Amino acid sequence: MSGIEFNEIEYGPGFSFDYFAQPDFSENYNDFDAVAGLLEKSRYKFTIEAGRFIASSCGFYVSRIMDLKSTNDVNYCLIDGGINHLNYYGQIMGMKIPPVSLVKNNADAKSENCSNFEICGSLCTTADVITKSLSLASPAIADFLVFKNIGAYSVTEGIYLFLSHALPCVVSYDKMEYKVLRQSFETYKINS
Repeated sequence: MSGIEFNEIEYGPGFSFDYFAQPDFSENYNDFDAVAGLLEKSRYKFTIEAGRFIASSCGFYVSRIMDLKSTNDVNYCLIDGGINHLNYYGQIMGMKIPPVSLVKNNADAKSENCSNFEICGSLCTTADVITKSLSLASPAIADFLVFKNIGAYSVTEGIYLFLSHALPCVVSYDKMEYKVLRQSFETYKINS
């Protein structure tokens, strides 16, 4: 049609990653399955950008529980981070539940009854909702919530400097070795 011949195609949008498909993430390979047959039969050479898919399952965000309270039959769990640090694509104001683990600060503490909690951050905005209903077994102040699959864009798309809250520490892990890549620090020095 155009008279230009080509033999390579670059696919740039990347593959999707469903952060909220618990506990089995196998459906995240559906895009690969759909494309694999086309690639095998094609006469073209393809370059495919993996996008968020390749890094999404990497990384954890750890936040300390700062307060627990109940109002009008709703249990609230307030953490020391929030949407300024934690950003899941498609989160929709906390309507979806990302994979989260509760880590007890006191190893002797018993995990008893499970209750649903609305997980909220420490920003002074009603928009700072991580999830509306997360089942937790006897959470306590100073316990930790570990949010999984934050490797793609969560750290880089967060609104870190919002209201001068502190930046979290960044730690890497490789073959039984932890390395601090960035210490936590106050951002009011940057914002002033």
